[in-house]
Amino acid sequence: MYAAFTRAADALFDLADALLTDPLAQRLVELALSPAFRRRWPRLYEALEDGRMDQAALRQTFVDAMPTPPGGKRLLLGLDTSSLFRPEAQTFRDRTYVYQANTPTGRRRPARG
Repeated sequence: MYAAFTRAADALFDLADALLTDPLAQRLVELALSPAFRRRWPRLYEALEDGRMDQAALRQTFVDAMPTPPGGKRLLLGLDTSSLFRPEAQTFRDRTYVYQANTPTGRRRPARG
């Protein structure tokens, strides 16, 4: 992943570490104070303003790290999605969509009225 960052690589990598390891951070200053962000807080802004990445190389890094399902099985990924319509979004022909409600099993929403 680090190799895909072409400018401000150290700061971008630390920012990625902070985002992935500090689930309670909700503001930039909290990310800058994360133990994973080893630089001073102005470097956080440098990462966001000046940082550059090779998107193709980063995408390939994620593809290389993607788990391979056992033979004859499908890879299942959990996604947080929105209902935004994206007519230009590219998809694979064999990709499927399975709706899963976000309500706990056995619990019903209270009736309105």
